[in-house]
Amino acid sequence: DLKWNDDLRTTLSGGVTEFALSPDEDELAVVMRGEVYVFSFEDGEAGRSQRVTETAARERDVAWMPDGETLLFASDRDGNYDLYAVRSAEDGERKLSKAVKRAVTRLTDSPEDDLDPMPAPDGKTVAYKNGNDFLWLMGADGASQRQLLPEAEILHADWSPDSRWIAVSRTTMGHKEDIFIVPAAGGEEVNATLHPNDDFQPRWTDDGKRLSFAS
Repeated sequence: DLKWNDDLRTTLSGGVTEFALSPDEDELAVVMRGEVYVFSFEDGEAGRSQRVTETAARERDVAWMPDGETLLFASDRDGNYDLYAVRSAEDGERKLSKAVKRAVTRLTDSPEDDLDPMPAPDGKTVAYKNGNDFLWLMGADGASQRQLLPEAEILHADWSPDSRWIAVSRTTMGHKEDIFIVPAAGGEEVNATLHPNDDFQPRWTDDGKRLSFAS
């Protein structure tokens, strides 16, 4: 046998590559070294943490469902990236940061990479990117997967507050971005900017009547 321990125990205090605050702002999900951790979060301070994933794969793209109990993420544990959901499996304990037992559900199983889950505000639908950044939709349980737009290279997307529309930015004419409004139920998209320079990163206002964007 080796004279040293093959396992290295360490305390992580940095190297966060992304984070997502829960809707009630009580928990903070972070990605460090390709693993997902969830911290309790109170008065601006991170408290108790739970390691949510323990695989040799890379996890990324964390996003909370509106219920604040389910966390979505992408993982390449089966070869390419697919989307998964994790939530507490303990009776009476709904917080991921306090749950020792967790239930993980696989939502997608595509030969292409599935990334960047974006739950609708009503929690019924999840938008995500497939392959060469095609925009797809599915139910919260992974059912009824469908491609929303025929165009690829969807760079940014944002749900309207009523979950009826999605604002996206994508390249047009092969080099510039425009912002389009797309009905979530399917239908014709509308170019909202029609500008010769780049327009990107659309964000709906809380009342759903206006869009802000970078240009």
